[in-house]
Amino acid sequence: MRSLRSISRILLFLTIFVWTGCGDSGPTGQTGENSTGTLTGRVVDSANPGAGVAGATVRIEGTDQVVITGADGSFEFEAVDDGDVAIVVDMPDHLGYEPSRVDVSIHGGHTVNIDVTVLPEDMRPQGIELYPQEARAGILSEVRFHVSIMEWPHDGQTPNEGRIPRPTWSILSDKPIGVISREGTFIGTAPGRGEIVATFSSTITATAEIVVVSNDDVVSLFIGPWHGLYLNGGEERYFGAIAINGAGQAIDESRIEWSLDPADMGVLESAADLTEEEREEILRRFPYPASGGYYGPDDFLPEFVGEWSLIRFRANEPATDLIEGQLLATAGTMDASLGLTIAKRGELDQVFLGPDEIRVREDQRAMVVAWAVNQFERPIRGLEISWSLEPADLGTLEEVGFPYPWCPECDWVVDENGEHPEGPFPGDDDGGHMPGGPGHSDPGPDPDMPPIDEPFGGFFMDDDFVRMFVPSRFGGGEVVVVVTDPQSGKSIEARAAIAVDPPPELDLLKLSHDLIDVAAGSEVELFAVAVSTDGEVIHDATITWKVSGSLGELVRYDGPHDPEFDPDIFDGTHPNEPGTSGGAGTSIDGDDPNMPDPDPWSDGDRGFSSRLFVAGSVPGEGSIIVEAVSPAGRTVTGEIPVILR
Repeated sequence: MRSLRSISRILLFLTIFVWTGCGDSGPTGQTGENSTGTLTGRVVDSANPGAGVAGATVRIEGTDQVVITGADGSFEFEAVDDGDVAIVVDMPDHLGYEPSRVDVSIHGGHTVNIDVTVLPEDMRPQGIELYPQEARAGILSEVRFHVSIMEWPHDGQTPNEGRIPRPTWSILSDKPIGVISREGTFIGTAPGRGEIVATFSSTITATAEIVVVSNDDVVSLFIGPWHGLYLNGGEERYFGAIAINGAGQAIDESRIEWSLDPADMGVLESAADLTEEEREEILRRFPYPASGGYYGPDDFLPEFVGEWSLIRFRANEPATDLIEGQLLATAGTMDASLGLTIAKRGELDQVFLGPDEIRVREDQRAMVVAWAVNQFERPIRGLEISWSLEPADLGTLEEVGFPYPWCPECDWVVDENGEHPEGPFPGDDDGGHMPGGPGHSDPGPDPDMPPIDEPFGGFFMDDDFVRMFVPSRFGGGEVVVVVTDPQSGKSIEARAAIAVDPPPELDLLKLSHDLIDVAAGSEVELFAVAVSTDGEVIHDATITWKVSGSLGELVRYDGPHDPEFDPDIFDGTHPNEPGTSGGAGTSIDGDDPNMPDPDPWSDGDRGFSSRLFVAGSVPGEGSIIVEAVSPAGRTVTGEIPVILR
C-alpha cells in the first residue's frame, strides 16, 4: 500500500485551515458552543482579483446587517446566525459591475473569510458549467474544480485584452467539511456532504456535489483501459481496476469485485498466474490515477504494478451477430464500468483498401488503410496481412506505428514534411481534416464514440492494417494486400490504384516591389516568393539577393510584414515551409506570440525570403537582383529597379 499524498499537501492544508483573512471560504478558528459565527472578506474585481472594490454595499439577505466596503474592498459581519446565508453585493452604477449574490454556510464559533468577486458588465458570459459535477475526497485530499465559460460576449472572444474572470468559490454544508481556495481547490477536513458553489453574479452560478469520506472509505475507482472496446467472440483481453481510499492509498485488490452485464457476454478469470513483467506490460496500456487526473502510458510508474486488480476476459460467441454490455468493477460503495461490444467473429468475407485510388505528387505521401469484415459486415480481428507494391520500385510502404481510425471519406495525403496540405482531402466533400496523422496531434479514442458504428466506423485497426505510401519516383502502379484468416485458412486480396505525379517545377518569382523610388537613407521592406507552375510556393527553392553598385545594403528582416502584400500568394498567411519558423497558416502581421525567435520571418531563404533594403546616402540608380533555384536546377531571376533621390 503506497500513499499518493506528500507531506507538502498536509502542510498546505494546515496553512489554509488557519487562514482567516486570505480569501478562502470554509471553517477556520476554534469550534465552540456559540450559535453565531463571523463573516469577513473583500469585494474584488473578478478579472483582477488583487484589486479591491471600494464603495460596494454588502448585506446579509434577510437581515438588517449592511456594510460599505472600505478602500481595499474589505467588509466584516459579526454574530452571523448558523446556517446557509446569502451575501448580496450591490455596486454603484458608475463602477460598471454586475450585482452579485453568494451563498455560503456559517457554522457557530467559526470565522469564514471569503473573496466576493464582482463581474465587469462587459465580461458577462452566457452561462457557466462546473467540473467535476460530483466528486469525493478524503481527509486532507484535494479536488480541483474548474469553471467552463459557455459563451463569451463580443463574438465569442474574451474581452478586455484576454482577462479571464474568476468566480467566487464557496461551500454549502450542514457542518464543516473542508476549505476551498480562491482558485477552486477543495481540501477535505471532516466526513460529510455539501455543495461547491461558483458565482459570477446574481444570475450566473454553478454548483457541484462534494462528499468527504473517512480514510478507510473508497474515494475513487478507476478501470482500464478507459475507453470502450470492440471484440470478436472468442477473443481474450486483460482489464484492470485500482481503488483509492480517503488516505490516498490503493486498497487491497481483493476488495475489488468484477462482474458482467449481461452475464453471458463472456467469462472472467483470475490473472494471478501473470508474472510481474507481464503485469507491467499489460498495465502500460492503461491510464492510471494521480493527483490532477490521468497519466498515459509514457508516464507509467512500475510501483503501481502490484496495486491493480487484473482480470482476464474471454468473450463468448454471441447468439446474434452483435451484443453490447458492460464490464463492472465494484469497491465498497463505488463502481466503475467499461462498455464492451462483442461481435460474432464469423468468417473472413471481404477486404477493402482506403482510399481505393491514390494520387499524390512525388514529394508527398499517402496513408493507406486496410480493413476486413465478416459475412455480417462487421470488423474481424486476429487476421494476418501482407503488403506489397506493383511495381516494387514505385516507392515503399512504411509502418505508421500506432492505430488509426478508419475513415471511408478521407484520403490520407501529406506532403514531404509530414503535413496535411491545406484544403479538403481528395474525396472529402466536407473539406474537413481528419484528426491525427503526421503533423497533427493524435486525440486518441473518443470516449463518447460508440465502439462500433454501422458498418465499420469507430473501429480502430491494428498497426499492421495501416501503412504510409512513400513514392520513390513518378508513375503508376498498385498497392496490394493479402489478408488471411488463420482459423479457416481463407485469403482475400485487395488492390488500390496509385498515380504518382512529378512535383511542380519553379515557374516565377513574386516580388514585393516593381520599383523602389525613395530618398537616400531610406529603409524599404522587400519580399520574394518562389512560385510553381501550379501556383504553389516552392518551399525547397533557394533564394539569393544582390544589390548593384553603392546604392545601399540588404540586411535580414525580422520585423512585421505588410499583410496587404500580394494577396494572390499570401492570402493573409505566411507562405513559409510547414513545420518551420512561420509555418503555413501563420499570420503575417508580426504579432503571433507563438513565433520562434530569433529571426522569426526567415526560413533560410528557401521558398520565401525577406530583406530590408537600407539605401545609401548618395543619389543614383541601379537595381536589386533576386534569384531562385529549384532542387532540379531551374533558375528564375527577378529585378527591382532602384532610384535614390
